[in-house]
Amino acid sequence: MGPGGQMVYIVAVERDKENEKGVNNKSKFDDEYSDNSRESLLSLVKPELPTLSQNWYGALRDYGYLSLPSEYSSQLPSEGGTFYHPDTIESAKQHYKQCWPSILHALTIWLKETEFTNKDKDDGNEKNVPANMNDVNKERFFLLLGVTMEALTNHTTIIPELNFMSLLKGLHAMVVSDWPRKYIAEDPVLSVEILTVMHRTFLTRENLQLHLVAADVVKQVILSYTDFLDSQKIFYKEKESPVSTESSTESMDTTDSNVTVGEGGESGEIEQGKSLVFAALEACMCVISKHIPVLNPSAPTTGFQAPARRLSDECCQLIAAVVSVLGDLPSLCSPAGSTNVLPTVLYLITGVLREMSSKSAERKSPAVVTSCLCTLKSLCTSSFLSDDTISGRWSQLLQSALKTVLNSANQTEEKPAMDDVTLLGTVTIFLLYAPPEIVDCMDIRNQCLDMFLNTWASHIYEIQLKSIQMFTSVIQHLGKERAGGFIKGFAPKLAEYLLRVKDNVAVVDDELNIVIASLGAFESLVPLADDDKKLTVLTIFIPILVSFLLDDFDSASTARGTLHEDSLQRLMKIGPQYPTEFRTIMAGQSILKSKLESSIKLSQTAKKIAVSKSNSHDLKTTNVPIKPRITLKTNFGNYTG
Repeated sequence: MGPGGQMVYIVAVERDKENEKGVNNKSKFDDEYSDNSRESLLSLVKPELPTLSQNWYGALRDYGYLSLPSEYSSQLPSEGGTFYHPDTIESAKQHYKQCWPSILHALTIWLKETEFTNKDKDDGNEKNVPANMNDVNKERFFLLLGVTMEALTNHTTIIPELNFMSLLKGLHAMVVSDWPRKYIAEDPVLSVEILTVMHRTFLTRENLQLHLVAADVVKQVILSYTDFLDSQKIFYKEKESPVSTESSTESMDTTDSNVTVGEGGESGEIEQGKSLVFAALEACMCVISKHIPVLNPSAPTTGFQAPARRLSDECCQLIAAVVSVLGDLPSLCSPAGSTNVLPTVLYLITGVLREMSSKSAERKSPAVVTSCLCTLKSLCTSSFLSDDTISGRWSQLLQSALKTVLNSANQTEEKPAMDDVTLLGTVTIFLLYAPPEIVDCMDIRNQCLDMFLNTWASHIYEIQLKSIQMFTSVIQHLGKERAGGFIKGFAPKLAEYLLRVKDNVAVVDDELNIVIASLGAFESLVPLADDDKKLTVLTIFIPILVSFLLDDFDSASTARGTLHEDSLQRLMKIGPQYPTEFRTIMAGQSILKSKLESSIKLSQTAKKIAVSKSNSHDLKTTNVPIKPRITLKTNFGNYTG
């Protein structure tokens, strides 16, 4: 029962997971000759787990009794516990105090691995599962959760970091297991209590590793409640539309047909102290305000406040995890409740995005930006936008968030300017995924167009490339009717750039990706043009493409060769797509036709030469003797036998 057994099991499980992650990277040679092919530590421990788990459970039950306050000493078993005698209580307390966190961690891992059924996953014999398994699970669960929560919230005892991590990992193992997950989701009070304890962890502990585990616990509690609400919605929907035609009392019961699922109910009120969503918001707000003080509404602010310190990778990972949780919260509410939560969620997400990707930031975090963009995409595609009772309010709030982002392009005394690449990505998310009523108002469209034009004119390679790529995605998604304003404003600048490159192809070596992306954008304009304007667009585009074709590959740079192939492929595609316009242009400009024909012949010849060289190389390779894989280190030439 000493501290060794549980630690061996914990290490064995962690090592087994590491081996699973690396199994795809191993070669056949590694499998045969590496140490990893030997019997794993977990396989050695596995036969002893049924006995060990019972001992761990007995030890935790002992600890639960011995940790009771002195006024409850009369409730201790008179005959002692599993591993202590009434005469050895004091000495047993010291021993349990040192090793119980690791025992709890090991037991929760084992219960998770066996799915709280007391049998191995690979054991298909259902007879091994006790009939009263639900009662057994409740007893186990409340013991494990009770001692964990009591320790994490104890004001009088300072728990060492290592033990605290064991407790958090044990709690995490519980909330990801199917049985406790379902039980927690069905008990809002229990869910709120767990979230409150995680909030306290963020508030009182400084170790970011602890915070990362706590953030994942919060995420798992939210996900479990999401699954519970989904099942509730299905249940009530089936009651509203019973498939049975029997005239039973149950099939006629419609008392639940108008039940509003989710926090907030019909009034939309989110009650502090009772609401899981409110508790999760408090935990998320604690993390964000701790690392990005300017986003704390209650803190006195005078102008822009930079983060208290340069944020580490772990800190950025933590903020990204919290932002992901924020995006899930509106879906836990009723329609009316979601409109009360959404403003706070959008305020925090856009604030994090602005502060973590500002032009003046020492370091930008791709993980945080990606999390913010994914969350905004999720909100822009929420099912609440299809609910007639609240869709208008949701549209207003999302539109306000988009305006906030667009206004972040310019720095003010109070707020920093957002990085151009992040700004482009965020606005593009709204243009691609938000309903038309959010993005199609004239003011927003003009601001979006100005953003594309300003970033395109930045003369910074990365920003220009992202600008043209995002612009292309937007006009392809919006279609002819909605993209008209963007095309009229941006197309002249695009044509101007390509014509400038046409007259000075030397810039291709430095701007190849921008040139190719610009060609793709211009090609996207052709199907969006009116039928009577397609010839005009192609009259500009085709000569540009032909001008990029080479007469000789030998003296051309790699970039020029790549541009040649790209332009030729576009011409070969445009011809069959728009045959009438293509023939008209070629007939009117014989020089273009001649150059295109010679370029096609040149490319075909180059390909034949490349194939011939490849075949010749393969033939030479097959005639080379294979060098033995095993080289003898001893020279046997002097041995005559």
